[in-house]
Amino acid sequence: MIEYFSIPKELKGEKLNELLKRLDYLTESICHFEYSPKDHSIMIEFTEEKERGPIDLHHSFKILVNEIQKARFVKTRILRECNHRPANMINYKQEQRDYYNETEIQLFEMLDKHFISIAKKYGAILRDYQITYSYENMIKNNYHMNFPQNIYSIFEIEHNYSFIEKIRALEDGMIPDSFFRASCFYLQPCICYHCYEELADKRIEKQVFTAKGKCFRHEVSRRINFLRKHEFLMREIVFVGDQDFVIGLRDALLEDVWVLYTKTLGLPGKVETAMDPFFYYEDMRKQSFQLAWDSKYELVGIASDGKSSALASFNYCNQVLCKSYQITNDLHEPLHSGCVALGLDRWVETFLSYYGENTEKWPVK
Repeated sequence: MIEYFSIPKELKGEKLNELLKRLDYLTESICHFEYSPKDHSIMIEFTEEKERGPIDLHHSFKILVNEIQKARFVKTRILRECNHRPANMINYKQEQRDYYNETEIQLFEMLDKHFISIAKKYGAILRDYQITYSYENMIKNNYHMNFPQNIYSIFEIEHNYSFIEKIRALEDGMIPDSFFRASCFYLQPCICYHCYEELADKRIEKQVFTAKGKCFRHEVSRRINFLRKHEFLMREIVFVGDQDFVIGLRDALLEDVWVLYTKTLGLPGKVETAMDPFFYYEDMRKQSFQLAWDSKYELVGIASDGKSSALASFNYCNQVLCKSYQITNDLHEPLHSGCVALGLDRWVETFLSYYGENTEKWPVK
């Protein structure tokens, strides 16, 4: 099924780019779309022919266009850039599979040792948390309301003998959705909220944590690839304190990670101001704030095939989360906080694209 959508004449430039970035999130039934500059319209092809699909999509498209028209977008700034590529690069291409082999696991461990070393340099305490968030924790951080499309909610089956007997009697081996109930737990989309929960309702001067874990985010199926996955490994460095401490540490960690990436590993990329992918106007205002106040930076890596991806983010969260978790100083004032998130899968893929799996060719062991 194919549908055509007209774009208002005044929507162009950066706002048009934002519209095209967000189209995939209108519905999961989109399999392809094309923008026509000639008549300023978009052709969208669907994988499913549902009677209500096109109607819903036209309505959603109109909402998205209206939200983008109201928003003000601040131009992204590049803070650092390195275009140098390794002299001994081999343009390695990984085979498509759903596991990591021994060499790749070795690379994960090597990279993570560097990340831990950077974190420990600033007094970080190591943590290992469970992979779930409670409903109470989610209420405090509000992730499930800001990005509901990304969360995985965990469901369970009741411990009840007669209920289990009904399931065992099912002949097709498929358990209907009606047999499940919500557990009030969610697979973690990131690590940092565990740290805030640990510090909740406490009065402290400052604290630095680092933790690694599997993260889970529901992504649009057609966007899944080596660099964007439903399940991925992330190392985070989380820090709370006064404003000067938090911003200073965020910037120091950025510098150390940049040196690791460009000097130690010899890889090309850039650091730029960034924003989270909000959908509605009220949330898009947060994007403008993030860019205008430099509250979010990203290290964007460039793989050997030229494809780019965000390998790390460096975030200043102001007092928002410390207020929510009631983390204060001795004067009962909410502290400031920040975090650095390092996506290990993307680091591994980018590194291998240049150096391959022959460890003798690696710049670090």
